[in-house]
Amino acid sequence: MDGDSSFSRSSWMMGDFKALRGATLEVMHRYDPSKHSESAHTYVGHDSLVCARSLHSTALWALGFPAQAHEAARRAIDDARHVNHQFTLAHGLAQAAITFQLLRDRDACLGAVEEAIAVAERNGFPWPLEFSRFCQGLVRCLDGDADTGIAAMLNAAKHPSGPNLTFRFAWGFSGRLACASLRNARANQHSIECRRPQRA
Repeated sequence: MDGDSSFSRSSWMMGDFKALRGATLEVMHRYDPSKHSESAHTYVGHDSLVCARSLHSTALWALGFPAQAHEAARRAIDDARHVNHQFTLAHGLAQAAITFQLLRDRDACLGAVEEAIAVAERNGFPWPLEFSRFCQGLVRCLDGDADTGIAAMLNAAKHPSGPNLTFRFAWGFSGRLACASLRNARANQHSIECRRPQRA
């Protein structure tokens, strides 16, 4: 099961959502609370089922199953609450917030990130804190406060919280930041020129 857990995270970072769906289904199928609940304390610092279900929700969104994606994200949070492990809770909330964000469920996303921020601040968890602050900034942009939102997103993205934060921003959130910046520029009647990189 540990191999499938590792493969699921690699697939998530690479954006291979079909592989991600398969790997996370395998983890969820194999997970036995009597055998694997200690994974939160021993393997990678968070519960394998919560991680798999939250990543699975993103895969479902990407593959065109929005209702199932929303339910999986909700279940990931519910699972995280039952583990009695604070980092798992912060991790589950932050990951589920991604799916809510992609589904454009503003209220669910904001609720998840605000709780994740509270848990992360209370326990000193750097990447869930900055990751959730980034998502919170995006919500501010969607609410019309683009200047504050973009500033929050940039501050979170620059925070030296290690490779977890960097990888997550790289595939998903750089595009979100660009969209928010573009909307803000249009609102202020500024022009943005997008250029493709030159090929050698």
